Amino acid sequence: MTFTPYLLFPGTCAEAMDLYCRVFGGSEPVLMRYSEAPPEDFPEDMPGGGAAIPPNLVMHANFRLGDGLLMASDYPPGVETPPQASVAVHVGFASVTAAQEAFDGLIEGGAILVPFAETFWASGFGMLRDRFGTHWMLSGPARA
Repeated sequence: MTFTPYLLFPGTCAEAMDLYCRVFGGSEPVLMRYSEAPPEDFPEDMPGGGAAIPPNLVMHANFRLGDGLLMASDYPPGVETPPQASVAVHVGFASVTAAQEAFDGLIEGGAILVPFAETFWASGFGMLRDRFGTHWMLSGPARA
């Protein structure tokens, strides 16, 4: 069994995935836009169905991050929900420096929830909400 974070955005998926790739050094994101799907795949009775789908909305995106995979999309047209309101993505790093750099790279335009600092369980840990609404928990190596 595999657990993979799947983030949902209100029209900012491509921009968010670009930032995450730059911060974490992941592979180039793969993007599939709603506009690439056949119109018959969006019937009248589903969200966004029967409506003109904005060409910039991302139906599916992913990129490799170390041994993991991060997946995301924009909400379908007609679906309005705040992004990642009660979920956080944890990323563990091999060094406290790498964790701090990722924290610093994600915080612009966001909010610090727990300042990045040494803890009794890790050499560094911090929590933040980025400008896209995604909550992150970033940590350096665990203490022995």
